[in-house]
Amino acid sequence: MVDVLLILQKQRQPVTDVDVEVTGVRSDEGARPWKTIDMHFVVCGDGLDPAKIERAIQLSLEKYCGAHATLRVAADISSSYEVRQSCRL
Repeated sequence: MVDVLLILQKQRQPVTDVDVEVTGVRSDEGARPWKTIDMHFVVCGDGLDPAKIERAIQLSLEKYCGAHATLRVAADISSSYEVRQSCRL
């Protein structure tokens, strides 16, 4: 989330808040490792460019996020996003 926020700020996007809702499915066996993880980004601000949000998330997940790099070898990770003008997260 921090990477996404920093990238959007560098892109001069009027971000007021970012939140990530994470859900997933765990295995029923052994130590119950994660099988799937879904990250849903909620990006808030008036006049945001959806293409820049999508690019910021892509850069974060593919290049900057160490947790994503570690977990993607063990679990199927998906991401989505929504844009809100104002947020009460």
